[in-house]
Parts: sequence; C-alpha cells; structure tokens
Amino acid sequence: MSALIDTHVNSEPFPKPEIISVLLPIHSSRFFSYKTTIPVRIGNCVKVPFGSKVLWGMVWELGAPLVPNLKEVIEVYSQWIGSPGFIAFLRQCSDYTLIPLGSVLRMVFPVPEILEWPSTVLQCTPSFSNTLRECPWPGTFAQWVFAYGLRRVHTWINNAHLSCKEMSTQSFFCSTPFLTDHQEASLGHIGSSTTFIEGITGAGKTEVCLAYMKDVLDAGKQVLILVPEISLCQQWIQRVQQYYSGPIGIWHSGLSSKARKFHGWNILTGYASVIIGARSAVMLGYSNLGMIAVDEEHDGSYKQAEGPPYHGRDMAVSRGYKESIPCLLMSATPSLESYWNIQHNRYSHVILSQRYGNAQLPKIHLLDIKQEKVSSKNLLTLPLREALQQNLIKQEQSLLFINRRGYGNLWICYQCGFRASCGSCSIWLSVHYLPHPILICHYCGFKMPLPKRCPQCLGEKSLRIWGAGVEKVNQEVQSFLPQARTCILSSDVCSNSKLLQTTLEEIQNQQYDILIGTQLVAKGHHFPNLTLVGIVDGDFALSHLDLRSGERLYQVLCQVVGRAGRGDIPGNAYIQTSQLQHPLFQYLERHHIQGFLQEELDTRKKYHFPPYVRLAALTVSGIDENSVHQYSLLLKQHFPQNTSVEILGPAPSPINPLRRRWRWRLFVKSPKNYRLQDYIRNTLNTFTVPSWLRLHTDMDPYDFL
Repeated sequence: MSALIDTHVNSEPFPKPEIISVLLPIHSSRFFSYKTTIPVRIGNCVKVPFGSKVLWGMVWELGAPLVPNLKEVIEVYSQWIGSPGFIAFLRQCSDYTLIPLGSVLRMVFPVPEILEWPSTVLQCTPSFSNTLRECPWPGTFAQWVFAYGLRRVHTWINNAHLSCKEMSTQSFFCSTPFLTDHQEASLGHIGSSTTFIEGITGAGKTEVCLAYMKDVLDAGKQVLILVPEISLCQQWIQRVQQYYSGPIGIWHSGLSSKARKFHGWNILTGYASVIIGARSAVMLGYSNLGMIAVDEEHDGSYKQAEGPPYHGRDMAVSRGYKESIPCLLMSATPSLESYWNIQHNRYSHVILSQRYGNAQLPKIHLLDIKQEKVSSKNLLTLPLREALQQNLIKQEQSLLFINRRGYGNLWICYQCGFRASCGSCSIWLSVHYLPHPILICHYCGFKMPLPKRCPQCLGEKSLRIWGAGVEKVNQEVQSFLPQARTCILSSDVCSNSKLLQTTLEEIQNQQYDILIGTQLVAKGHHFPNLTLVGIVDGDFALSHLDLRSGERLYQVLCQVVGRAGRGDIPGNAYIQTSQLQHPLFQYLERHHIQGFLQEELDTRKKYHFPPYVRLAALTVSGIDENSVHQYSLLLKQHFPQNTSVEILGPAPSPINPLRRRWRWRLFVKSPKNYRLQDYIRNTLNTFTVPSWLRLHTDMDPYDFL
C-alpha cells in the first residue's frame, strides 16, 4: 500500500512556484519577493514570513524571476481582494502625501487580526447564544437577528463569508426620506464623481444624502459616511436608522480592540453596508464600496497631524476618483480649498439655500464689548444677559459659546509674578474646577492639584486667575439666573461618547435651559427649542499667527449661530466682539458666506498662499534644542537651488518645546502645477537624520503651532 501511494504522489506534476512582489505593512516603500504554489492575483492578501514575524501583505506584482532561498507564502486570504482602483488609490495616496507605501497599507488593516477574526471567534462560540455574548455590539447583532431570523444566523455561523455577501444585496430601507421640492431638485443635480452640497445650517443636507444613498444600497454596494469627530457618529447612526434597518459598521479610535476586529471584519467582507466613521475609515478595505459622503468637510479634524499626515476629505475625493464612485462633500461653510475647486469646475456644486420647513436663519446682533464694559467679573454684556433672561421666561433654550475649556487659562501670583506653566510644553497651565480643582496642560495632558498657596513665595492672598472658560461662564450665569438649569458641554465634562450622548438626549428632552459649550456644540446638533445663541468671545482666533485663522473663526461662528432657530420659533444670535467693523463680522451678520470666502481667496492670492500654491512643512524635532536647530539648517542647505521653489525658515515653532521636544520648521512653497513632492522626495533620499532626531514631512499643513 505504501508503494502504491508513493507511486501515485510521484505521478502528480509538482506545481511550478511563482515569484510575487508583496507590499508589507511596514514603514517602507520596498516590495519583498516570495514564492508561492497557491494561485494568487494582484490585490490578494497573503500571510508571509518576515524575519522572526509573520505579516499580512498585499500582492503587488506577479511574474518576477526565481531567486534562490526565497521564503514561501503561508496563506492566501480568499474573502477580499484589492481592486485595481483601490490599488491605484493607495499608490496616489503615498505619492501625494510622501507617506511610505507600506505605512499606507498599515492603515488599510490597522488591526491585522481583522483578516482572521471569524475563525478565531467562531471556533470558540459553538452555539448561537455564545456568539451573541462574544459580540461587542449585541445591539447590532440583535437588529440583524430580527431582520433575518434564527435560521439565517446559524447559516452565517456555518459559512460566514457567503452569507455576508448574500446579505449585502438585500435592501434594508424601510422608508424613503421625505424631501421638499427644493431638496428634491438639489438631489437631481448630484453628479457621479465629486459633488459639493452646500447648504445653510438646517437646510436638510443629511436628508438629501440619505435619499441619494438609497439607490447605492439597493444596488448591493456599501456606503461610507465620514464625520470629523467621534461624537457625531452616534447622531448619524440615529439619523440613518430612521430609514435603514440593516447592519451599520462603526470605525473610530474610540472602539475597543474587540470591537475594532468585529467591525473591521464586517466592513471588509460586506456584512455592514453602511459604515459611519472618523477620518481613518477612508483608508479601510471595503468589499464593494459604492459611495463616500464627507460631513462637515471644512472641519480641520479631518487632517491627521500625529502619525502619517493625510487629510481625510482629500483622500475621500481621491478614492472616489480612482474607484469611479461618487463622493459627496457637505458643509454650510465650505473650506477655502473646496470653494476654489468649485470655482475651477473640479466639483459639481449643489446649493440648499432654504431651511427645512418654516425655519429661518437667526437674526445676528453684534455687541461692541468696548462700549458694553465687559470685564473679568462680567463676561456677558447687558443685552445678552437680558436676552437670556427673556428666553428663560419664554421657556426656550439658550446656548452660550466660548472656545475655552475649564475655568481660566492662567494661574498667577501678583506678589512674586509666578505663573503656573507646563514642564514639558511652552504653555501656561489652565485652571479647571470640574470635577475637582486642578491645573492642566491642554497640549500634553499634564495635571496637578490646584495649589492653595504660591509655590514660589508661599503667598495665599495674591493668587489670581486670568482668562475665562466654560466653567467661569457657567458660574456667572448661575449668579444672575440662579433658577436656570445649566449644562456644560466640553470634552472634560462629557469625557466619553456614552456620557455625551446621555447629555444630548437630556437637552433634547428640555431638561436644561442654558447650554454652555466649546466647539463640541458647534456642529451637527439639532435642538428645535433652542432659539438663542450667545458668542462670549467672538475674537478668539483673529490674532492667531495662522493663515487659516480667519477662515476657521468664520466657520465656527457660523456653525454655532446656526444652532438657533432650527424649529418653528425664530432664533437670535448675539456676538460679543471688540472689532465690530472687521469684514468677517460684517459678512457673518448678513449670512454672506460667499462674500467672505471670496475675500479670503483674494488675500491668499495676493500673498501667494494655498490654494494658489503648494505648501509643505518639514519639521525637525528632538530633545536637544541645539541639535534640532543645526540639522534644520543643514536640511535647508541640502535642498538644491530651484527657481520654482521657495524655502522659508528654518524657524522655531511658536510652542517650543512641546511634550519635551524642540521643533524647528521649514516651509517649502512652489507653484500649483509644480511637482513639489518629487523635489522633496529626491532631496530627502540623500539626507540622513540621526536616530536621536525626527523629521516629519507634511504636505498641505494645517497646524502651524
């Protein structure tokens, strides 16, 4: 018998190994060669040995010549393959952002166990009840069970990926969003590539997006909705669930490891047809992506500064173009870059100029704080105080906005001049009283108890607090409206998504009269009974040394003002400012966003700033300030002379040090049509940075601090 078996085996032709190039999720753009006897295609995920590790990579090329001592592919993942359009997107992402291609791939599978999740979970869950217990999101599972029944669940457990693909062809829309004639007309003008939906606050951009989604989902494709902040995910989930009863995928940094594996696998295999996530969701692998929507596209949170620097909105547009799927950008306050693209016919443009129903834009009142005598003890002007009092009598809700967390932004001793500062950052410590008295650095997170006496002179009566935050505003409101039920909305008080959601529901149920918040309340919230908005400090960003400071200020103020009067009751907004005649406030008072954007564009063009030029920031950082300075000078000298390129700096960053690291920065500027990335890449390929320093390259920088 043994001989017969040997004869049979020897008679089989041994498969000829094929050599493939594999991209690995490491900080490199190199490809690594492996041999395989398993049939593979470009875009396949393969498990391969790499040194002492085993990694998942992506097949990038086929048919390389056979080289001795090549290691062999261990496994091929059969449930997902990267399409040619997706691979082209990865390459363009790396080429534009200067992020190594391997680092881009690492963002596609941020949790490598995603590819092995079903086998590891289902092996240890032999029964349906155990599967539900292991699921980190039982509500999602329960919804799915209701839709499909117990028998379908058992089928899924036995043959997971087939059922997921089968389910992705089902329609879960239980109703179609009702659109006004104005919204219906706008829906018909959405293009098949990139479309910008510009709508005043409360115009119903979300409903138009949901209506457009229906046809995409009915065709069995996935829809990705990007939001700038984790706090907005739950709001979108609730809006989608009004019309859609199918599985919803979630993706953001706040998910637990178990939840990331679960949702990642559902997204990858197509079980989740609607995915709501933060910026990193744009980089994930999808089974059959059919549409991308970017909510609040203007928000700076889409720009990732820490880690690989990329802009989620720009990557969404790029991915939509490469994969030939529509990308919808939505905002009431378009970013200057998007407005420039609209003017140059790169985006289709849809305008929603009417609020939903009978709602009207709020009337804006500008208050001159120089005449109204605002002080550290009285932050609110008399007209704003009276408006708050009248709103309380009418049992309507009010919102006070100040863009500062905590109580105050400086703790000082008048006797000796001591100022509490952070030991790791060049910044003053802010004062917080909630949940208990502390000093905190808003950059590195350092905390210490609030001292009862000056650490330097031991004085007690000379201690003072400068500046004001949400806690101090709340204190003032309670002093003249003690009967008002106040609520603070900031990241310190609402420290997690569950607590924030509970607070928002309490506001919806009118358990609070006056809301006091930071930018956390600036966008996405709909409170029908909120009819008054007060901006405590309308000038908070005008003096910032940042080319985008005016644009950001207008966007924030416009979004906050837009929270008022979204129901049937007309709204009012009061803005306290010391620069009453500044063009920004004049445009804001008239709700004239196009006028403001055009003036900003004219200024950028005059001084040769983006979007009229390309700009890149190169930052050298390290513990030793002298070394950082010297290597930044060497880096500038290393760049070859080029008449198309202007190099500014090096100069120290405004906040220096930051988290104990000193930073010196170069800005490289070129015309829009010049391949600045090639110029930078070729220079850096021949420049060596010592291990004790870091060099960070950022195309289209947003952070100038």
